[in-house]
Amino acid sequence: MRLVMHGGVVEYEDEGTGPVLTLVHGDPGRPGDFRWMIPFLSSRFRVLRIALPGLDLTDLSVNSSPEISARATFIRQVLDRLQIDQTILLGHSMGSALVLEHGVHWPDKTRGVVLLNPVGPSPHKAFKSLRDNPLLPLLETPLRPLLLMVMHKAFTRAGFPKGVSKSALLHVIRCVRAFDFDRHIQNLQSLSVPCLRIHSKDDPLISMKHFVELERLIKPGMSHIFEQAGHNPQKTNPESLSLIINEWAQEHGLFDD
Repeated sequence: MRLVMHGGVVEYEDEGTGPVLTLVHGDPGRPGDFRWMIPFLSSRFRVLRIALPGLDLTDLSVNSSPEISARATFIRQVLDRLQIDQTILLGHSMGSALVLEHGVHWPDKTRGVVLLNPVGPSPHKAFKSLRDNPLLPLLETPLRPLLLMVMHKAFTRAGFPKGVSKSALLHVIRCVRAFDFDRHIQNLQSLSVPCLRIHSKDDPLISMKHFVELERLIKPGMSHIFEQAGHNPQKTNPESLSLIINEWAQEHGLFDD
């Protein structure tokens, strides 16, 4: 589906019936990252999957800012255009910071937040490799095409989609370098709405150490840890993950009018 906003096109998917559950992918990522979950969620939720700007589907011109606050505002603007007042939000990986921001700054419009293999309060290994890479200055030289090719291969080996464009990869780098961990920590400490946290012991990108650090900052709530689900439980364990979300939503009365 398509929506025209700010002179650009927003790509999204809208499926199922029930309370709205908005799924926000990571960087790089796309709505299709959640496709394995749809058969298990759409019977109980209206599932909205929004493509973030600059990552090959939604035009970067809709919102070119790499800042957490601006990217969360984009999500809120899409929801407003679709006349969705309240929603549960699930964010995967870097997308977790965006749904957290939404939950803190629009608590009256956020019924609950699910953090799936989330970014912790300090940079993880994959994050550091992008943010602190000594080769990044070469992106401003004629060697840019060669460097992007090397980085693209590294992303593919890490399990990200092969079809991610070079321009999307550049935007991911911008988002990583602009990531404000102080703001993220403040949001973790300030969140007041129900929050479900999910992680995997064998996540190769975000370690359990970072998840434990996050758990210490956020208010007590339901957590689940997969023994073997990698960085993408929505792909490796879609049925189990959907069941956990259903149970959490039931426990917090999120299916009630």
